[in-house]
Amino acid sequence: MAVILLNWLFIFITTIIPGQTLVILFGRVSGKKTGYGFLPALLSGFAFVTAFSGYFSLFHGVGAEADLILIVLCILCILLCRKDHFQILKDIVTDFRQEFRISMIREAGALILFFLILFFTAYGEFHSDSGLYHAQSIRWIEEYGVVKGLGLLQNRFGYNSAFFSVSALYSFAFLGQSLHAVNGYMAAIVTLYVWYDLMGSLYKKKHIRLNLVLDLAPVLYTIIGGRELISPTTDPILLYLFFAIAIAWSKGLEKDDTDASYYALLCIHTVFLISVKLSVGVLVLLTLQPALMLIKEKRIKEIIICIISGIISILPYFIRNVIITGWLVYPLASVDLFSYPWKIPIDSIKHDAAEITTWARYVRDADRIGDSILVWAPVWWEGQTTLDRFLSFIAIGSFITGVLWCIFAAVRSFKDFKEKKDLKLRRMLFFEAVILMGSLFWFMSAPLIRYGYLYLVLLPLMTAGVLINDRNVQISLKGLFAIIMIIFLTFPIGAYLFGDAGYIHDHWSRQYAVFQKDYPEAPVHKKEYCGLTFYYPEEQGTPVWYRAFPAVLYEDNLDFLEPMGDSLKDGFKIRE
Repeated sequence: MAVILLNWLFIFITTIIPGQTLVILFGRVSGKKTGYGFLPALLSGFAFVTAFSGYFSLFHGVGAEADLILIVLCILCILLCRKDHFQILKDIVTDFRQEFRISMIREAGALILFFLILFFTAYGEFHSDSGLYHAQSIRWIEEYGVVKGLGLLQNRFGYNSAFFSVSALYSFAFLGQSLHAVNGYMAAIVTLYVWYDLMGSLYKKKHIRLNLVLDLAPVLYTIIGGRELISPTTDPILLYLFFAIAIAWSKGLEKDDTDASYYALLCIHTVFLISVKLSVGVLVLLTLQPALMLIKEKRIKEIIICIISGIISILPYFIRNVIITGWLVYPLASVDLFSYPWKIPIDSIKHDAAEITTWARYVRDADRIGDSILVWAPVWWEGQTTLDRFLSFIAIGSFITGVLWCIFAAVRSFKDFKEKKDLKLRRMLFFEAVILMGSLFWFMSAPLIRYGYLYLVLLPLMTAGVLINDRNVQISLKGLFAIIMIIFLTFPIGAYLFGDAGYIHDHWSRQYAVFQKDYPEAPVHKKEYCGLTFYYPEEQGTPVWYRAFPAVLYEDNLDFLEPMGDSLKDGFKIRE
């Protein structure tokens, strides 16, 4: 645990400094003098270091050298905006002295949440996908950066999340153990932020605003999925980052912030999230609001900066895609632009895409990709656990309620459009509509529950928030929806809490008080291939984890390939 705390401290320092610098510079361009707040700085910093690690991986393995360069960049950031950084630090100290008051309930809750996250980051349960390809992907980045045709060794390497690059940056593998604590860091900082925001508003007896309802999302997900925070899977990081975007967005709505630059900054980070997990792409529709605002106000300079920033943040993801798979977007066969010798065959990419969808539907047969929703939806429902069905039920109810609210809100908004009344209603309508479209896309494309926790958690809270904050919705309807949601959330959340407590009780020891639990080790066989040594698991197709490197899941994976040089760095192509 001690090592994790030091790792988190390094992550915080090296993300918040460049993040705050970027926000300061963006504020200078936009003319916003009041600042953007903590969450945009947090998001900007994480996007910066993720893009940095991605670019670095194009030329070299991501390790000690990258960390040293990052430290130098942080020092340059401080020197570049030293007056602004000093003033921000001074304001934080002043606000802390004037407003901070010790509260036993708040501090006890914060300590419990922090310990829960720290414990699960040190002692938690690894997801099997981390053994199949997450850990190996990170190891390849640590050792070589990026390798041509890596997706031919195993198709899952083609998924190429930018999260693996930043995980390699902060793994400190050069010290002897590859840490996997980035998910835990983001969980800790976002969850504690919303906890203090939520409790502070309750103490001040403020109206239940939209952002306060959304504050519950990181807390609920920590209870639901916290045990896997030790695993370098892409789902937790995506959720916590988008929760931060949603909460920051709703704060702007509540403050009636009409500055397009605030929402534009958040939308840059929404675009960046595509590089973390491609399935979040529909949420990029959020960019329409600030884009139209900036175009209407003819703020050309900010439009150009936003476009360039978005491209810079996501470009290494696409470059790595092409180098690893030969495709711009994997597994999307419709975008066929290149013909490199290491390109994954189109039949393989189509089969992989079909397998992702059918596996998520619990059908588990790629040949049944054409099944209608009436055929696969009952199978999907039966495949869920009891707890997941509760979450799915409340999400489905929230979706229907949200659609009905959007229809009535759109009619009212259209009637008042010329008078420009209730601007907040129209912006809540837009925000809710995007979340609804995202949840629909998830359900129709790959509705695996693990992929959909973003919507299973966020959609009910979002719908409840807009109902509570819509003055035209009757109190009785607001209360009825709230009661139903609480009833159907109480059982699964309570069960997850009980399970978390039981896991802590059963696994508590001093074994990992200093260090983090390392990746498991799988029994493997060796195979000499073209002068190179590869490993594969004794039970082929099972997780191989981190230590046995380089590894494939099946021995015959190598029979179809040939190296493009004498080193692993030279890459692979299909045997001619």
